[in-house]
Amino acid sequence: MTIRIDYSPLREQIETLAKKYSPKGTKADQFLLSMVNDVERAMAETLEIFPVCHHSPSSALHLLRRLSEKPVKAIYVEMCEDLRELVDMLPECELPVALQAFAGASDAFPEEWFPLTVVAPLTESSAEYQAIAYAISNPDVDLVFVDRAVDYIFQNIDQKGMELKTLIPDANEKGESAALGIRVGDMMPTMESFLAFLLKNARVRHFSEWWDQYVDQALLSADYQNYRQILFLIGSLFRKIGTEPKELDESRMRERFMWTRIKQHMKQTGIKPSDAIYICGASHSVCEVSEFGTDSDVLWDIPPRTATNWLYGLIPYSFSAIEKQFDMFPGMISISERTWKKGLASQQLSPLAVGKSRGRKSDEQKAARRPARTTKSSKQPSDDSISIDDMLSYLIKPPSQIKADDEELVRNCVEIVSLARSNGYLASTADSIAIYETSLLLANLRERIQPSFFDFQDAAVTCLEKDYVPKNKNIFQLCHEMLSIDKMGRVGYTSLPPLAQDVYDRLSVLQGVNLKAKTNQRALMDFKKNLKYLDCSDVLWQIHYLLPSIDIVVPIMGELELGKERLQESWDIKFGKQQAALIQLGYEGISLEQVIEQRMNRICFRDGAKSGEVLQIAKDSILLLRSPRFTESLGSHAEHQLATELGVEDAPDNYRIIRELIYYYQATSKGVPDWIKSYVATGYSHYISMLPQAFVDRGTTPEQIAGMLNFILTLENLAISMGCNRTQLVIALQNIGVPSHEIDPNKLGLLWSAEWLLRMRTLEDIRSHFELLFTNPLLMNNIPQYVRGFLLSLTFAPGISSFIVEILSRIYSSVPTKALLPWLLNQLLELRVNRGVVLELLRDVILIHPTSLKELDNWSPPWEKESMSTVDTQTQSLSKESSALEKERSSVSEAFTTYAPSIKALLKACGVMVQDDSHTT
Repeated sequence: MTIRIDYSPLREQIETLAKKYSPKGTKADQFLLSMVNDVERAMAETLEIFPVCHHSPSSALHLLRRLSEKPVKAIYVEMCEDLRELVDMLPECELPVALQAFAGASDAFPEEWFPLTVVAPLTESSAEYQAIAYAISNPDVDLVFVDRAVDYIFQNIDQKGMELKTLIPDANEKGESAALGIRVGDMMPTMESFLAFLLKNARVRHFSEWWDQYVDQALLSADYQNYRQILFLIGSLFRKIGTEPKELDESRMRERFMWTRIKQHMKQTGIKPSDAIYICGASHSVCEVSEFGTDSDVLWDIPPRTATNWLYGLIPYSFSAIEKQFDMFPGMISISERTWKKGLASQQLSPLAVGKSRGRKSDEQKAARRPARTTKSSKQPSDDSISIDDMLSYLIKPPSQIKADDEELVRNCVEIVSLARSNGYLASTADSIAIYETSLLLANLRERIQPSFFDFQDAAVTCLEKDYVPKNKNIFQLCHEMLSIDKMGRVGYTSLPPLAQDVYDRLSVLQGVNLKAKTNQRALMDFKKNLKYLDCSDVLWQIHYLLPSIDIVVPIMGELELGKERLQESWDIKFGKQQAALIQLGYEGISLEQVIEQRMNRICFRDGAKSGEVLQIAKDSILLLRSPRFTESLGSHAEHQLATELGVEDAPDNYRIIRELIYYYQATSKGVPDWIKSYVATGYSHYISMLPQAFVDRGTTPEQIAGMLNFILTLENLAISMGCNRTQLVIALQNIGVPSHEIDPNKLGLLWSAEWLLRMRTLEDIRSHFELLFTNPLLMNNIPQYVRGFLLSLTFAPGISSFIVEILSRIYSSVPTKALLPWLLNQLLELRVNRGVVLELLRDVILIHPTSLKELDNWSPPWEKESMSTVDTQTQSLSKESSALEKERSSVSEAFTTYAPSIKALLKACGVMVQDDSHTT
């Protein structure tokens, strides 16, 4: 439809304005005149262009009236062309929902970008949804999405460090993937200086507030052609001075794509431009690309897509998510919805909705579905000539006041007072009147004909807010809570992916649980009464494993552990609120089991995977998948990772997990599988070879060495049955190569405990070392470090607990109080971390120490008795030796006395002079 309008009066006013504020021929003069040229070019286009703003109720109302007045054969919508197939899935959905495209992997884009997600939300008050509903209600109408495909969006993003903007709210906190939102009809200026100037002069805080007050509210009662021209004018303004050059280049590329697709479709179908309508953002409607217009034969050479495998579906969306995606002020979608309903009521219109019927409708059905036409302003002009005076007169006069606006203000004043009283504020009916009058005063000061939501909010804060907040919420928050309803959509069963449908089917046996409800549902399962609940429990545990950070299912009672029988469970199910997360899983596979297996493989076989991590996933596969072959493959990979690891960081986790697996399989009929035996043998040899280095390496912690020794000494029998030899361990301990005094005292207790267990060291040797520590004040501060190692060794050497009790008792009895008090806190923390060894110590403490006060008087520590008995034994042996020497001495004296004369005669015969006295004898 070509409309000829004489824009001379508008040009004259602009020239007069330009002469007043800037000389002729300057940029301001040229800029203002170019805006008029843009409007004239857009209005003169044969293909009717309908400019919109995203989720604008005025745009939806004018489109609703336009489609009811004059039928069309084709509707071209600014939306990704590959999302068109999702439109047929809308009838069973509850708005708001979003059309979604998803890609899990591709070689065409950087790996850190994945997963890639694009969403295009729809609400009832959006013009694009009304166009979709009209096309589905009229099967003869072609609905064509003409914007670039999702793949091109990411092709045009700089891959050299540019980060994708997260547009799903709190995506990282909830575990959701980041999504790039499609902004159909995005009008917010991106040039900060222009936006700041606009908001300052309009006395508003946010662009969405400016648009609501100065565009949406003003255009609700406007004539159709006036609406188009004003949107063209605004689009031209924002395009020229409100858009960054880089974003303007991207917009031009999209416009070339859209006009090329429109011409190609018209050529294929033979539809005339006058029988179609093109719905696009206001800034795109006045573009200056060479492809613009159906009279131009210029077509853009569209580049090929990448080989990325895109998946498509619908996800539920919320008002708050849309507000974050489009950078709106919180609560603006709720305000827009109320404006939409108010406009429908005032103009006696019926909104279009996507019905469940797909067949051809009769004329009576079509007439019933079309909105009523009662207002004079909604009529489409019959002639092709429109006067510019209508537009000028409309621009200079204030918008007409709707009676519903005043009624809504009164209702809000009453509701906020009631809500304030329930939150501890002392408010009355007089406050409602004060809020009403203050709202009118603020609107008058801000040059508004009717108070807006923001005027009402400021008035409520002024009249009700006190010096303190009685409860948790202040008046500003209460106003936002009252007016901003965060509505959540829902996707119907037939529109769900196969995985989500399977989940709904398997959980349908739960009694008293409505999976479609948006409230929290409590599922109580008694497996003794109904064995079918076991499958439901499996599904819930699988979802909980896949979505741990999202509270879509929360276990209240019950646990999933190896070897433990499940008797009863209780779950909180929130499918209504978190349905999008469940749908997101459907892009990864057709069943929960497939998705779990893919994720486990992805984690285990990635570069840098640790043996402990792989072994834990192998354990999880037993609980979630019950596939022995898959578990064996993960276990074999964990063994390979263990054999090639150069560190021992996972030793404690490896020991804990493999011990649980051994206990579990020992209770089964088939026994311990071969892959676990092989894993133990490999771990035994690997950790023995790492022991010498671990004791001298400062980067290895005592807990890691304790895990190694636990693995070696606790699982030794199974390892020896697989061909290992204890001699390896003895040689490893002998080859540490560093004296004991050079080893970290925290590790020395572990070493001595292992040597004592292998009979390479006695307790007397260890006790003598502690005697040195107790008698040397300089070394006394190291005693807690030695004790720490012995505490860690109780898991593989429980027999040494009595010696630890002896050392601790001597510490408490001999160490000065000033030095003992700091030690006590550290020892309590140490025992808290190693809670398993406390029972071993308590058992020996009970056996050693007296159990009553009477026994305490005559009680002495057993280690002191051992030392006294040792001293007595040594004394008795010494007395026996001295008596034997005395007897020997007396026998020798008797022998000399008897044979002395003969010896003297012999000596004289040899010429030796001998004195004859008793002394010489």
